[in-house]
Amino acid sequence: MDAWKWAVFAVCGSLAAMRIWLAGKAFSGKTTSFLPLFLERRFYAALLAGAAAGIAAGSLGMSIYALRYADLVFSYLLLAVVDGKRREVPDEILLCLLSSQMLYGATGMPVWELRHIFTGGAVFSACLAGAAFLSGGRMGWGDVKLLAVTAVTAGWAYTVTIAGLGLFASFFYSLWLLAFRGTGRKAEFPFVPFLAAGMVVYAALAKL
Repeated sequence: MDAWKWAVFAVCGSLAAMRIWLAGKAFSGKTTSFLPLFLERRFYAALLAGAAAGIAAGSLGMSIYALRYADLVFSYLLLAVVDGKRREVPDEILLCLLSSQMLYGATGMPVWELRHIFTGGAVFSACLAGAAFLSGGRMGWGDVKLLAVTAVTAGWAYTVTIAGLGLFASFFYSLWLLAFRGTGRKAEFPFVPFLAAGMVVYAALAKL
């Protein structure tokens, strides 16, 4: 079990490094597909550095839950930067997030709890996908996929909470645009930064 745990820390650290690399590519407008990454020598050094960082984080004595939550917040902040600049949520980053969250979950959570979270998240994701389809493009599929990944790994209740906080923040941002920028009601802006803000607010409220 200990060998498995340290292997998970290393792999999740490498996945975090991969997300940073992919986010850098997306931020600069380059392709975010996996294949070109493995053709760059520096990428392998980044993976090794990420594995070392993952093992170091695991050696701090933090619980798997804390590491898993930190991994989720870290990914949201990365995606907020990318979405804020490029208006996109790369599937490759979401795949890395899903993989690390599932690995952390398999290491520190009972099977029944993982099954319960995944099942509820899958049902929520299906409903969310249906709502996005019926919205006629008003809901971005990148946002939908990010919320779906969050739901199947962190639970649908948590996902609804941070989405609600994000909608609340975006509503007031819309009012600010309307009042001070003269932007119409149909103004479009990236939503992931507001989801990240909702996650930060939730974390802050949980500590009160």
